[in-house]
Amino acid sequence: MKSNLTRVIRSELGKHEHSHRRLVALLDLSPRSISDRMTGKTDWRWHEIALICAAYPELLKRLAACAAIDGLPGADK
Repeated sequence: MKSNLTRVIRSELGKHEHSHRRLVALLDLSPRSISDRMTGKTDWRWHEIALICAAYPELLKRLAACAAIDGLPGADK
């Protein structure tokens, strides 16, 4: 789901016309840390995903759909 996760996060940011700087502020991470996550060099952490979903509630629905597509256990619940 990693590539789908980043794709969906990127899409959600674009929908709101937000840049990676929004994630830097939201997650209190360096621009390099955000870049590493967006390029797949570093995995997203669950608490980061939770914070992003709190800021972008529609994202949670989209991530659930990605999990179902990827066949993750429990995604059908």
